[in-house]
Amino acid sequence: GCKKGYGKVTDPGLKDKVALVSGGNNPFGIGAAIARALASYGAKVFIHYFLQATVSSNRNEKTQDLQNPGLEFFSRQQAKTADEVLTSIRDAGGNAESWEGDLREPENVNRLFEQAEKTFGQVDILVNNAAEYTADTFLPSSVLEKKEGCSSNGLRHRRLMRPVMTANLR
Repeated sequence: GCKKGYGKVTDPGLKDKVALVSGGNNPFGIGAAIARALASYGAKVFIHYFLQATVSSNRNEKTQDLQNPGLEFFSRQQAKTADEVLTSIRDAGGNAESWEGDLREPENVNRLFEQAEKTFGQVDILVNNAAEYTADTFLPSSVLEKKEGCSSNGLRHRRLMRPVMTANLR
């Protein structure tokens, strides 16, 4: 089994459960940490990610100094596929796969669930971790959405929940 490195917990009942974690490609991110934790307890983890255009700060940061926190570091991590996270889970004995897709497109929500279920079976656990980075601003979100033509993170989260709720209410 997978190495249990998250403290002494009575069996949480996750063995062979199917977990879908959105936004899990950043190896230093919350989604990746959750995916690793779920896998360590025997869950089959399906990681969603979306490679967004990288955001670069205008500061002159040393590109070789990639371990210091900041926008450059964050952008480089977000630009990665989920391969590094998948490898860390598999190396620890876990079972994980991934799929890339833009969840701003409603049809991709269905595609995501189809891929996860084709790979591991019905999704039992959904971790809504995907979000978009927007530079800090004083503009209201309604103005930003019209300006950038994208839906809010909250709407995407509701779209992701619909297939899980429908399947579990049957």
